[in-house]
Amino acid sequence: MSVTYTKSWGWTDTVPFSTDPLAINLYDLSYKADFAPVAPTQSELDETKRTRGSHDWYGNVTSPTDQPERIRVTRSKIANMYANRDEINPAYWAPSKEGGKIFYRTTDIMRVWNDTTGTWVDLPVAATTSLSWIYSPFLTDDDVFAFIKRHQSWLYNGADTKARLVELMKGANTLPDRPS
Repeated sequence: MSVTYTKSWGWTDTVPFSTDPLAINLYDLSYKADFAPVAPTQSELDETKRTRGSHDWYGNVTSPTDQPERIRVTRSKIANMYANRDEINPAYWAPSKEGGKIFYRTTDIMRVWNDTTGTWVDLPVAATTSLSWIYSPFLTDDDVFAFIKRHQSWLYNGADTKARLVELMKGANTLPDRPS
C-alpha cells in the first residue's frame, strides 16, 4: 500500500479581481558574461564577521570602478529550524531540525549628474533577501519557489506597478488596500 501526502501552506487568498499570477518583468541578467568574483571591501568583511557560512562576492565587470554593482551570496547551515518558532508545536516537528540558508545582497550606486555644472552625487541602494528552509523531502524546490514569490508579493500589492513600493518607502507599515 502506498502512502500519499497532502500539502498546505495554511492560508487562503481572497482575490476579488483575478487569480492569475502577476507578470512582473524581471531583468534577464547575463551573470556569466557580466559578473566575476571580486575581493570583498573592508566594510563587507566587517559585516560578514557577524555571520556564519561561506561568502562569495561578485562584481559587475561592466560597471565603472567608482560606481560598482556588487552581489554577495552567503550559504550556511542551520542546526535547528524550529528555534525561535514558538508557533510550531514540538509534537509536529519533522524528524530532522536541520536546514539551509541563502543570504543574497545586491548593492549599487546611482549617479546623478548636474549637466550645467558638471557635478554629481552618488546615491547608494541595496537589497537583501534571506531564505531559510528545513531539509525535508516534503519541501520541494517548487514549494520554496512559490514561497519566495509570495514573500516578494508584499512589494506589489496585487498589481504590476511600483505603487506599493512607493508607499513602503514613505513609511507605510500597515496592510495595503487592494487595488480596484
